[in-house]
Amino acid sequence: MRTATEYWNEAFDLSVYMDKQAGAARTATLAKQLRQRGDVSAVRVITADQGLAEFRSASGFGKALDALTDNPLPDTLIVTPTLLASTPQGTDTLKTNIAAMAGVQTVQLDTEWVKRLHGMLDILRRVVLLTGALLGAGVVLIVGNTIASIY
Repeated sequence: MRTATEYWNEAFDLSVYMDKQAGAARTATLAKQLRQRGDVSAVRVITADQGLAEFRSASGFGKALDALTDNPLPDTLIVTPTLLASTPQGTDTLKTNIAAMAGVQTVQLDTEWVKRLHGMLDILRRVVLLTGALLGAGVVLIVGNTIASIY
């Protein structure tokens, strides 16, 4: 089970939405600062134009988006925490620290999903332990019954 869930923590990304007035230079500076943190594994920059192009291709609202006079999307940073910082407490701390930085409008992380995932993993661990205990008890009963029937 540990081998199967080893890389699940890498799925906990934070979306950092920049203020529209921050500009590309501030976004690049913030990305550089975040990459130097010990609790950040990777930072991916999505410019407002890249975000609009992705949304246009994925949503099917291409013609409706053509009616817009300017791009309503902000520059975005996708921050991947390190494996050690991927706990619910670690991601909450990272979210709070990033939200306090200049030029950041919103930091989004579904911590409830992270907590639910850790809860499911705990339940799965207990099920595996219970199954192992039941199998062990079954072996002991079978061996005991076999020995008793021989004598």
